[in-house]
Amino acid sequence: MQNFVERTTLTQGVIIMKRSSSFILCALLLVLGVTIVQPGSSNQTEPLQIPKVIGLLFYADWCGSCKILEPKINALKKEFAGEPILFTRVDLSDDFTKEQSKLFANWVGLGDIFHANNAKTGFMLLIQRQDMKVLSKLVKTNTEDEIRAEIRKTLVN
Repeated sequence: MQNFVERTTLTQGVIIMKRSSSFILCALLLVLGVTIVQPGSSNQTEPLQIPKVIGLLFYADWCGSCKILEPKINALKKEFAGEPILFTRVDLSDDFTKEQSKLFANWVGLGDIFHANNAKTGFMLLIQRQDMKVLSKLVKTNTEDEIRAEIRKTLVN
């Protein structure tokens, strides 16, 4: 039994040492400013694209308005590929998803907007990322053409 304990302790010590040495190696690479490139990828880096507009859908799986609005938005999303818009949603279906959505909204700077609207579902807010100003509200009665036009308008401003 003592032999087993010694081997287990030794094995755990080796694992800890391996983890420590990996951490030290990563820290050293960061300090030295080393860039790690995946095999087969180019060394050129693309500039990080930051969204100009955030399309935030207030969603719940039981929401009838969501079931009408979300397919319209999903049909249009690919048209905006390469545009500076981020489509995302907060899920208010149950207590767990509400709490997760609240944490997410706070983390990304949308906490005030989330808290002002968190009891409602079935709409998408188009938010200017720079100052977190709500530019437009899309609802189930909007047609795909109206939604498209509204998104384009927010991207131009």
